[in-house]
Amino acid sequence: IHDPLASSLDVLDRALRDVAHTCRADHVVLATLHADDRVYLDLGIGLTTEQLQRGGCRVGEGVLGRVIESAQAIVAESERVSRDDGRGGWPLPDSSINRYLCVPIVSRAA
Repeated sequence: IHDPLASSLDVLDRALRDVAHTCRADHVVLATLHADDRVYLDLGIGLTTEQLQRGGCRVGEGVLGRVIESAQAIVAESERVSRDDGRGGWPLPDSSINRYLCVPIVSRAA
């Protein structure tokens, strides 16, 4: 039996792995905005299920929340993130991250 959701998740997982390989990144996540105005980490490379569940933020909160709010990509050095607002929605200690690259994928569908 073909499961469209499982197939879609498999495609997204492969895409995240390609991004991680291309960017030489240890950690890559796909985060989505939910109806409760919270951003949740849905899929990740280099993170445990517990770390994904611990991550996330509200719109406008932290680096990830500001990227969602502005719909603009950002590259931030880890020391700037630490100085600004702590972990920025990211579930790992800042000391393990050199740079954040956040790119929103925006749907313009009505």
